[in-house]
Amino acid sequence: MKKRKGDWWVYLFIIIGILLITKVTVEALVPGVVPVPGHDINEFAPPLGCLAGQFLKYDGTKLICSWLS
Repeated sequence: MKKRKGDWWVYLFIIIGILLITKVTVEALVPGVVPVPGHDINEFAPPLGCLAGQFLKYDGTKLICSWLS
């Protein structure tokens, strides 16, 4: 089978795509410190001390425990 000379850019594009996806995935999953583009796991955790019957409410900056009223 004869190899075409123009196929190298397709393989280069695939390799660059895999590297970019790997970079974004690793930066999003780093535990502990907040990476430059990413979030700390505590930013997504519910607040401590919520009682039975309360629900989570977003007040514009963080999650809070709130009662049905």
